[in-house]
Amino acid sequence: MTTTTDPRAVGARVEMLVQMGRPERALDEVDEALATVPDDPRLLLAAAWVRLHLQRSADALPLLEQVVAALARIQSSAPPGR
Repeated sequence: MTTTTDPRAVGARVEMLVQMGRPERALDEVDEALATVPDDPRLLLAAAWVRLHLQRSADALPLLEQVVAALARIQSSAPPGR
């Protein structure tokens, strides 16, 4: 499994694994990263994308809802003018 939780690195690896025909491995890796950083919107989005790729839309929907909530929190905490 992967040893990094950097969202960009995990996202790139997950995309690569899916393109290589290994979506189940991609799912394992993104879920492992989410266990460490559960509220990261990029990881949540990657996890939802893999599930959609696997035609598990019912599993992807709650993750997408978490992405929206996380982005709303980030935007509401940003300084004015950003």
